[in-house]
Amino acid sequence: MTSLIALTLLAPAKGFPLTNGKTLVLSKERAVLAFAFGVECPHTRTQMPNVNKLMMELQGQVTVVGVVEKDMKGAKAFVKAMKPNFPVVADKDGMFADLIGAQHSLDFAAVVKGEPKFKSDGLSQDRIREALKLLKAEDYTLTFLPKSLASGCSIH
Repeated sequence: MTSLIALTLLAPAKGFPLTNGKTLVLSKERAVLAFAFGVECPHTRTQMPNVNKLMMELQGQVTVVGVVEKDMKGAKAFVKAMKPNFPVVADKDGMFADLIGAQHSLDFAAVVKGEPKFKSDGLSQDRIREALKLLKAEDYTLTFLPKSLASGCSIH
């Protein structure tokens, strides 16, 4: 955990650029649920509808972002192809992926005021439920998510 917190201090002062033209500034965000996606990973395509549904469930409770290790052009191409209903961080240098400890697509982290509080190496109902407790999200259903752990392809 110490290395993750140290990386927070190295985050760009202006934050991380999002594909919707905004900037994600972790220290100002109440709670962020960040998903790492491997652009070429087949699990990304199969799980995107589930993450989109989760975003709808959490609307107004937490900020949901995707993370791809691409420049802005590559991140926008990913958005066009995969159609996430949430903004995506263009993370060409991998700083945000390192911050959340992502090593595979479908890794995710709960980040509160710039500090990672929970990291998962895959997507499942139990893992999301645990992260949402930390983020103080209350109103959601998770039946559309896999019960067993779904883990993706390496992104590093």
